[in-house]
Amino acid sequence: MDYHQILSDIPPHKEIIQLDKNIGILFELGNIDELYKGMKQILNLEYEDVSKDIINIVNKNLKASQMSKQYQNIYLKLLN
Repeated sequence: MDYHQILSDIPPHKEIIQLDKNIGILFELGNIDELYKGMKQILNLEYEDVSKDIINIVNKNLKASQMSKQYQNIYLKLLN
């Protein structure tokens, strides 16, 4: 399995990984050994493929307009 990002295990990063579990690896915040292992994995990836995958995920899920729509839907559900 290829991982494209190394992210600490804080809640916002966990949310990003949930979008596509193949795009990243989480490491325990403060655990230097886990971070080092993740960095070694990342170095072996093809830059172009990784970039395309991450750009697709950002465009699909993390653009401000898309996130706004998602929040609006949540608010509407709470009001009903």
